[in-house]
Amino acid sequence: MTLPTGIRPADIFAPVADRPFAQLLDWQGSDDIAYILMDPAETLTITLGKLDSRTRGGAFRRLDAALEAWKQDHSFVPRKTPVPFAGGAAGFFAYELAHDLERLPHPKGMDQDTPVLTVGFYDAVLACPQDANKDADHAFVLSPWDTPVTQDRRAALKALIETASRSRAPATRPCSDPEATIDPDAYRKSVARVIELIHAGDIFQANLAQRFDSSLPADVTPFDIYQRLAGDAPAPFSAHLTLPDRTLVSSSPERFLKITPEGHVRTEPIKGTRPRGETDAHDTALANDLMNSAKDRAENIMIVDLQRNDLSRTCADHSVKVEALCELHSFENVHHLISTVTGTLRTDASSLDCLAACFPGGSITGAPKVRAMEIIADEEPHSRGAYCGSIGFIGLDGAIDTSIAIRTLTITGRQITYHAGGGIVADSDPHDEYDETITKASAMKAALMGSASS
Repeated sequence: MTLPTGIRPADIFAPVADRPFAQLLDWQGSDDIAYILMDPAETLTITLGKLDSRTRGGAFRRLDAALEAWKQDHSFVPRKTPVPFAGGAAGFFAYELAHDLERLPHPKGMDQDTPVLTVGFYDAVLACPQDANKDADHAFVLSPWDTPVTQDRRAALKALIETASRSRAPATRPCSDPEATIDPDAYRKSVARVIELIHAGDIFQANLAQRFDSSLPADVTPFDIYQRLAGDAPAPFSAHLTLPDRTLVSSSPERFLKITPEGHVRTEPIKGTRPRGETDAHDTALANDLMNSAKDRAENIMIVDLQRNDLSRTCADHSVKVEALCELHSFENVHHLISTVTGTLRTDASSLDCLAACFPGGSITGAPKVRAMEIIADEEPHSRGAYCGSIGFIGLDGAIDTSIAIRTLTITGRQITYHAGGGIVADSDPHDEYDETITKASAMKAALMGSASS
């Protein structure tokens, strides 16, 4: 189908944005594809209390088994499709899903009934790829099998396209002024303690975050916040997930894992940040400072080594390679250093095996990973939830594409929470590290305070 002129995926999604399990995965800044999902055939939620590190990976195996049973019920046969995702599971994996893999301190303030994995199983997908070589954008409405039910779901998705119009401008009324849950000195002291642990040889690096709280006015919706954030701070992995207990709004620059049906694996960790400059000359100077920073490069390379190790647990011998190291990428509000590590799955390992082996992403934990997570649990006053977990899809054919859920807001009722953090290494400065969290949080604060350039 050809999209009406000027219609964006967000416009198509707008009428259903508040439906439970409606999802917009706007990967247009990465793979030039946006996915719109609604009305899942099934759902799966796993809570913190159901995790048991003694069974290591039980939640991932439960998801794998549910997908396999769903495929068998419909005699699924893989086939070539015009986009990477044509049906399967999509949703979010909380940072605390790590408790399914390792014995860690209990998350602060998180009760046993809190979901740490929530996905819908979708047998109808609306995909909107962008092609700069074509005069008009097209959309595909796809299903992994054909039944009367999937025909109805595809018809509902097609109707969204046929009735789509430019969505209204987002409401500009500001949310309450975001407040950090710890004061600057407390965060800096926490950074200093981590630096002491590094000098003592306990770890090499830990990612330390702080949380900010705000509240949503009665006449502002989570989708308004999504439009503000995506408009002012576009990123490769934007998402709006309406879940039973919360809404996630994300504008993440970081890919966690991409896996093709053939088993080709790709991860793109980010380490190293500078704000954008006020003038071209200032901006160039900041970018050059980042590229030439021995501290930031060391921070990035440590995580590359960790990611290589994680991938090697499920990838074939000698297949794991560093394709790019510390490349500069410039976004609306920040410059980042991004590396790319690739590999090929072993024949006895599945995509979900790889996801479990790498979860959570090394860029938002530290190295060694388990000890870094223990220190994070000691130092951070709150659980992370969706922040530093992952958002994305698992296709029935084994394809996976997921982001690291940074630059992500969690909206529960009218309460809004978000985090920002950074990697602490031996030569980190507590004042600089605090300033970096404020830089990373700036786009989310701007979106909450009413900026709306979309």
